[in-house]
Amino acid sequence: MAVSARRLYANRRNAQKSTGPTSERGKAKSRRNATKHGLSVSATFEGALPERWEELARALAAGRADLLPLARAAAEARYNIHRIGEANRLLLAMKVAELRSAHPARSAEECEALALALLARELRKRAEYERSHRVRWRRLKRQLDEA
Repeated sequence: MAVSARRLYANRRNAQKSTGPTSERGKAKSRRNATKHGLSVSATFEGALPERWEELARALAAGRADLLPLARAAAEARYNIHRIGEANRLLLAMKVAELRSAHPARSAEECEALALALLARELRKRAEYERSHRVRWRRLKRQLDEA
């Protein structure tokens, strides 16, 4: 289906408006987007997988050296899922501790509920990272099972 000249003109005009931040402050903030929580960095950024996850890779490869690269990728995806869960638990624990300190009269349950409400937006963003790693894990696991 061809795009009309009017639609093409409108698209181009809108694209001119969508150029990202223009102020120095906006550009500086934008540069920090991917590094705010470190979850977008590969698990192997600083080197090899931790030993526990390397063992998982070897188990997934089932002794087949030709499957080891695929198994390592699957183990890395699984490790990233674990890492995101740990980061979320730590974030929540820190927020609960902060709230308990600031509001000693509140119960632990109230502080947990408030912490979850305050962190809902951040946890939703992190859920996207986790979802992408779960999709990757399932795809790679299926490839290993079919090999």
